[in-house]
Amino acid sequence: MRWKIRHETHYRYTLPLQYLIQHLRLTPDNSLHQQVHQWQVSAPSALEAGIDAFTNQQHTLSLMRPVSSVSLSAGGEVELRPLADGLLPQQANALSPLVFSLATSFTAVDESVETFAHQQFEQAFRRCDWLEMTHQVRQAVRYQPGKTAVNSTAAQVLELGLGVCQDHAHVFIAACRVLQLPCRYVSGYFYPGERDEQASHAWVDVWSEQGWRSLDVTHGEFASQRHVRLAVGRDYESAAPVRGVRMGGGDEIMTVKVSIAPV
Repeated sequence: MRWKIRHETHYRYTLPLQYLIQHLRLTPDNSLHQQVHQWQVSAPSALEAGIDAFTNQQHTLSLMRPVSSVSLSAGGEVELRPLADGLLPQQANALSPLVFSLATSFTAVDESVETFAHQQFEQAFRRCDWLEMTHQVRQAVRYQPGKTAVNSTAAQVLELGLGVCQDHAHVFIAACRVLQLPCRYVSGYFYPGERDEQASHAWVDVWSEQGWRSLDVTHGEFASQRHVRLAVGRDYESAAPVRGVRMGGGDEIMTVKVSIAPV
């Protein structure tokens, strides 16, 4: 499958912005599974290209002049090859899976996470029933937008019992950490077809004896030709498409528009 993608983000500020630095993980990687045919990232100033700690392509935007708005755009065409049961091709010079075994603030383990991991999650893991593991998360956390925040933790989400794709990924990762199973967060784009869903999406890669296996927890399926990968990390914070800091600006109003369509 080949996809045409457009991602636009616009920030508007109630006061002049004095300084801004943002890390943009808005460029898909080329791999045996995913081939980028053309891609462009645009910003109001020159971008510095690089590779982050998790081998994601990254651009850094710095603004040191007063502005009242900032617009970012990214887009192009990406072709995906199918994956057998979500199994990703092996990559040379890949990071050790153990890098993705460390706890983070989003995936910190408390009593509720530990109980969930052992009572609902562990049996499916022992059988390597990957889709059943996603089912257990969806049973514990029903999909409902607007109930959690971008900084909600796995423990908070489990207590609430509601969340979105980011929350499903964090709960899955936190449970894997209890069981000492390497797991990483994936940010990217998802083609929903005719369903009324957002194209921006998050899912997970879980380590198996065969290698990394990609799972869409929210949809209860293996990630494959509808999932365009942008970045991986230990959690949302290290794989967010756009993340940064600013000085000034007052209140921030952000609007995001993402489209993905077959070519």
